[in-house]
Order: sequence, then C-alpha cells, then structure tokens
Amino acid sequence: MKILILGVFSFCCFSIVYASQIHNHNSLDNDKLNGEVKSIIISEFNTVDSLGIFVKGERAGLYYSINKFYNLKGNIILEEHGGSSFINYNYDLEDNLIEEQYYDSHKKNEIIYSYDNNKLINQSLYGFVEDTNKQNVRIIYNDTIPPARIRVINESIDYTYDSLNRMKIKTTKSYIDKKYDEYGEETSFYLKSPLVTKNIIEYDTDNRIKLIISLNKTLKSKVDFFYHNKGHNEIKSYFNSDSTLTYKDSISYNLEGNIIKETIYYNYNGGTLNQFIYKYDSNHNVIEYIKLVNNEITFKRVYKYNYDFKNNWIMRTTMSEGIPTYIHERKISYY
Repeated sequence: MKILILGVFSFCCFSIVYASQIHNHNSLDNDKLNGEVKSIIISEFNTVDSLGIFVKGERAGLYYSINKFYNLKGNIILEEHGGSSFINYNYDLEDNLIEEQYYDSHKKNEIIYSYDNNKLINQSLYGFVEDTNKQNVRIIYNDTIPPARIRVINESIDYTYDSLNRMKIKTTKSYIDKKYDEYGEETSFYLKSPLVTKNIIEYDTDNRIKLIISLNKTLKSKVDFFYHNKGHNEIKSYFNSDSTLTYKDSISYNLEGNIIKETIYYNYNGGTLNQFIYKYDSNHNVIEYIKLVNNEITFKRVYKYNYDFKNNWIMRTTMSEGIPTYIHERKISYY
C-alpha cells in the first residue's frame, strides 16, 4: 500500500532570486497587463479546418479556463482554474502579500507570509491531512493515522538581510521527507525534526548576486553568477558538493529586460546543450519561440496577437509549421 501525504505544495516557485519580490509586488506588472484591470478570463480552444480556413473549435486543456481578479492596487485577489480549484490572496495595509489559500473541494494548502518593516522574514506552507482509507490511501503523521482532518506545517523559510537590506541567508526547514522502495514507489512522511538547508548569498559591487552556497550539514551545492555586456548577459554555473559542474545556464536579455536567448548545458551523459530563442513584438509579447537540442531544432512556435485599446492582447493564435493549432482568448474588464 502506498503511503502519501495530502496537500503537499512545492516551494520551488519561491526561489532566492524571487523571494525579495513578494512584498509590494504588482500582479498586473507580473502578468504584463496595462491599465487598471479588474478581471481577466483566459480560455483555450483547439482549431478546426472549415473549408480551408482554420477557426476556433472546442475548448482545449484540463484547465480550459483561468479567471483572475485584481484589486485597485493592481494585485491579484482571486484565481480560478477550470471551475475546479481556486486561490485566495490576502494583503496587509502596506500591500504586502500575507496569505495564499489553495482550494479544490475544500482547503488544500495555505502559505503565510510574515514581514518586518516591509521585508519578508518568513513564509510557511501548511497542508491538511486526514484519514482517507476509503480511497485506499493512508496518511502517516506522528506515526499514526489522524482521526480527523488536521492542519500541519510542511515547510518554513526564514530570510535574513545584511546592512544594505539585501537578502543574505535563506533558511529552509522541511518537515516532509521521501523514500523509495525497490519498485520506485514513493513514500512521504512527516518528520519530528525538520531537515534544515541554508542558502548563503554573496553580492558583487553592483549589488548583483555573485554566489549562492547551499548547506545542510555540509556543503550541498553552489551557484556562481557572472555578468557581462552591461548586465544584459548572465551566466549561472551550478556545482554539486564535490565542485563538479552539473549544468550551466546562460541568459541574454534585450534592452527591455526580456529574455532573447537561453542556453543550458547539462554536464552528464557526454553533455547536452539546450537552447531557447525568443522574439518579441513592440508590446513585449513573444511572437516566436524556438527550442534546439545539440543545435538541432526540436520545437518551434509562432504567435499572432489581437490587441484591445490598452494594448493588452485579447486573442493569441499559436502557429505550428504555418498552421493555427490553438487560440487563446482573454476577456478583460477594467475599473
């Protein structure tokens, strides 16, 4: 019987680089929306051939519709996915994000953010577990099956800053561990004492991150940063505990700060080179995306847009080999 933990949500989206952006952020900027947007409904459709002309067909995808709602300050307050799940966002009086609540049929996860003088100092992820033997799944918490649904902490991250208010140390406490049996079956369980990992961040004279060292009991890994061309090119080199290069990520930006090329070299099985190339229109939306593996094109898409009076796109057509394959529509309302 497989043992699972319900309500586990990954913290991968809150990396060191982005953590400092959580407070006083603006969701409309993050979503590249212009004007005082009140709500947006995003729908995806397949295309069908109608007498040689490709037109909008049936809805496509599991989350065929995404609805987002924003407050007057431009921050998201509610996000719905396909009518089956949603996320609530709450803010304090200083416009800092203080809570995210994830729901499907009931509350599934929540993330709580804490601040000191508008600086993020902690974010904690909580999940909910319960006895679900009817579904042939057992939940193990403190070596027992909880008799009723309970709220438990899954992960906690503390942030400390230097005298220049730059993030200096990120300490992650993980209360969940995983093991695999001989058949590759995963077992997740809660720990009475958390696994602790520290990320120590160093900066260059231009206040850019130059080194991240990850520690648990010993050196776990490190990331070196290198910048050139006035910061429009960035190279990140990832090393494991024995200083062996695992992969290298090179990113080039245009003057507007959009990624125009990313090259990732994976140092295993003789080495693999992945490249991603982007082209943009005057509204900074991607109009062409190409992926290459070892210099061979493996994926290419072209995008065409229709815009509203605020220069927000309201229809995007995805093209593959010159043929429309998907149509995304956005219905946008404004304050």
